[in-house]
Amino acid sequence: MADGDASARRDAALTGVVLGGVASAAFLVGAPVTPTALAAGAAATVVAELLLSLRSAWVRAVWGRRAVQATAVVVGLVGGVGLALLVGPWVLTALVAALLTYLLVLAASVLWRRGGRPND
Repeated sequence: MADGDASARRDAALTGVVLGGVASAAFLVGAPVTPTALAAGAAATVVAELLLSLRSAWVRAVWGRRAVQATAVVVGLVGGVGLALLVGPWVLTALVAALLTYLLVLAASVLWRRGGRPND
């Protein structure tokens, strides 16, 4: 397995952990599913990924640390729920959309790296 594939699998798994917790919280509180919240979450991911790509080598080096990955999961879960308590449950909907968009971006980047061949 290529190192990039292992990294993508790890990133997808970590994202899935946060997504599971946030989606569960959104369901439990009946977070409103609105086009605005969905668009805000998706746009936030696209903007964040574009900005992070400007310093991709540094981002990869920092993200490679397990402590950073664990912190990101905790911040995603606790921070997302905490922000929803402060601002409103729509934040959970936006975060679900952001995480789903990230998984799509991740899948697209893997396919791009493989030259469009999904089974390599």
